[in-house]
Amino acid sequence: MVGLDGFTRREFVSLAPAGFLGLSLRAALAIDHDAGVVIAQNDLPEYLLRASIRELGGIERYVKEGDLVVVKPNFSFDCMPNSDVNAANTDPDLVKAVVALCLEAGAAEIKVIDNTLTNPPELGLRSSQIKGKLAQFGSVECKVLNDKPQEFERVNAGGLLGEIGVSKDVLQADVFVNVPKLKNHAETVATISMKNLMGIVNDRQRIHDQGLHRPIADLTRFLLSMQAASGQRNLVVVDAIKALQSGGPDGPGKVIRPNSILVGENPVSVDASGCDLLGIDRTTVPHLEIASREYMLAGSEEGWRTSTLDVSQMAKDDLTPGPSPKPEEGRSGRWAFLLPAGVAVGACTAVGFIYSRKARRPKEPESPRP
Repeated sequence: MVGLDGFTRREFVSLAPAGFLGLSLRAALAIDHDAGVVIAQNDLPEYLLRASIRELGGIERYVKEGDLVVVKPNFSFDCMPNSDVNAANTDPDLVKAVVALCLEAGAAEIKVIDNTLTNPPELGLRSSQIKGKLAQFGSVECKVLNDKPQEFERVNAGGLLGEIGVSKDVLQADVFVNVPKLKNHAETVATISMKNLMGIVNDRQRIHDQGLHRPIADLTRFLLSMQAASGQRNLVVVDAIKALQSGGPDGPGKVIRPNSILVGENPVSVDASGCDLLGIDRTTVPHLEIASREYMLAGSEEGWRTSTLDVSQMAKDDLTPGPSPKPEEGRSGRWAFLLPAGVAVGACTAVGFIYSRKARRPKEPESPRP
């Protein structure tokens, strides 16, 4: 992956490439298409997650000792978990499984966030039961971002979207785990991981006013560009245990039961696979088509492989979670950055990045190799 992983212990890193790099955006972002999309089916959420992550190479590929991990589920709606008429929020047991797996890998701090649509804003978090499920993990923090300007940093996401406030937690994270609910949407046809990113910005209405589709694609491109430049690791875990096939995003509507999750690194290919599972023609989802055409080529099966796992047929010994770990009370430092320029379609244009990384806990120096 193109990134700055070698600089993670520097207090300040400045990178300012100028002009065209002569690379397609797809190449510049260096998304690992070989990782593909894993669809795990027919078991409990924790087993589905563990089997799919193992297929991708293990959680250690994504989460390292001492990491700050930000998890973004959907808890925007006032409905019970896995309702047979709504199914609008992410399954709390899946979110719990994601958090447990990250802690087992050594995450020092985990924040679970959303910018909700309920009034009061905390109602969606309570109704989702996510906070209650995570209580056993001690200092894992659940945050509702609504009406809290201090939670956002203004960035230039480029394209039509332009300047907008993005969650500081997302910008500072070592690992970003996007955990959307698979469902139909009245305005965007489908809402999966790309649409779920609307919960990390401070101004949803602006995205609506701009027509939804283009700014959603711009926001996704911004996030992928930031990750490519900074070395932030990305994981998408789609909750398709139950899926709202009509009446979305909040129902009531037809709820189907795929009893599945989809896991991958590339939000565009994961969303394309999610459309297939939901029974939606991916070419009818405008923001997905924009991303496919302009920078990720998700409309082509050549971009990734898809693996399907029937977890009910697997031996559970390797998938059984150990004792619930607890995170440290905090971490000694974290990095932050500013991305003041967007990325032009189809090419990596003049982009300036400034990264500020506070010093982390020092490690013992490695012994020199003989």
